[in-house]
Amino acid sequence: MMRIPTYRPAFGVLPLLIGIAICACGEVTVPIEAEPLGFEVLDVRARGGFGSDRHRVVITDPAAFRAFWRLVAFPEGTPAPAIDFTQHTIVGASMGGRGSTGYHINVADVLRHDATLYVVIEELSPGPQCLTGAANTWPMTAALISAAMSDVEFVEREHINDC
Repeated sequence: MMRIPTYRPAFGVLPLLIGIAICACGEVTVPIEAEPLGFEVLDVRARGGFGSDRHRVVITDPAAFRAFWRLVAFPEGTPAPAIDFTQHTIVGASMGGRGSTGYHINVADVLRHDATLYVVIEELSPGPQCLTGAANTWPMTAALISAAMSDVEFVEREHINDC
């Protein structure tokens, strides 16, 4: 077993995201026996719907997904894809607001052990030698996971790009 800093489900939901579990900082043990699980990255381009704070969300029902999509879909009004929540779970992750370009976040892997999904989130930040553009950005990602599960642990990996 390895211990990795992570975000884990905590206190409830944002008022605008009823039904979406929000995550708070913690530490998780990822079992070595955890097996890879299929996932598909959704095409989302955040327009700042999550605001300036870092978030991790688990979406397990259509109403919560519609609320989430209204916040993150770009251009505004882009229709949400149809999701069968009896077969799938959606996870979302954002870095919060950043004052320049060069920041990226992605779902790197999804693993399952017993009734728990472990979602590996990778954040990439520009190093001091990197040339970045002066623009406010809200890096985020979302993934469709091939399992209908609500017990999700986020495993965090942070990297600095040395350019």
